[in-house]
Amino acid sequence: TNFTIERVSYTPDAFVLRNFLTESECDEIQTMAKSSIMTQAETITQNDTSSRRNCQVAWLPSGSSTPDPTTPSLVASLVASAANILLSPGVLGHPSAGVEDLQVLKYGVGGEFVLHHDGEPRVLTVIYYVNGVGGTWFPLARTSNDIRDDPCADMNCDMMEERFASSRNAPSGPTVTDPNSGTPQNKSQALDLGKDRKPGSDGLLVKGAGGKDQNLSEGYLNNEHVALIRKGDAIAFYNYDDTSARLNWKSLHCGLPTTEEDGDKWIANHWFRLNDLTLLE
Repeated sequence: TNFTIERVSYTPDAFVLRNFLTESECDEIQTMAKSSIMTQAETITQNDTSSRRNCQVAWLPSGSSTPDPTTPSLVASLVASAANILLSPGVLGHPSAGVEDLQVLKYGVGGEFVLHHDGEPRVLTVIYYVNGVGGTWFPLARTSNDIRDDPCADMNCDMMEERFASSRNAPSGPTVTDPNSGTPQNKSQALDLGKDRKPGSDGLLVKGAGGKDQNLSEGYLNNEHVALIRKGDAIAFYNYDDTSARLNWKSLHCGLPTTEEDGDKWIANHWFRLNDLTLLE
């Protein structure tokens, strides 16, 4: 398909891929997910269903197996297209590089995923908006090229980066020796970073543009903090800082609660992995 790429954030680096999937490809992903066994979605923490609510998940193989071995599957084609556009030749050709199976999610009304980081070694995340309902929010993203507009300007960013990097391997929650330790992923530490910030006013909100009969609030139009998407669009963002090869804590994001007006939300995720992070330095 003919698609365009639009930068929507400078930190983390994030881009909207417009018309990345055709309408029929979106419908095919939904059909394949419905044909498989959709289960209650959990997070990377086993049996954690409280961070992601009212959500079902299916996993579709990212390999190229099809009845006709000469024709790659839709999912494999998506992998090839996204990787060739968004990853460097050095990363693409490295033996430690790979991609996870496609995660397809159906959020019912009120369904959400609280603030979290996709984690190591996921260097790149691609979210496909399969039915045009958005609601992905990056509260710490800088959408302007002017560093003076950084929403984290009042924070000690070096300290935050150090703490975030070290806490990924720390026990979850504070310890006796360090009350500030703990992994800011899905729970209180991550949620605190988004406290007092508002979608549409702070960071970057990826919002569904709605149908022709659905009017958007004036606050969403011509707003540098809002990226409007439609069915078939995708957002790609990098989870690491390519200058330090450390996790970029500003990649924290959430799936906001789906509204009655939105109805069900269908999205799909690809996570591209790299075990040798020295390639990012």
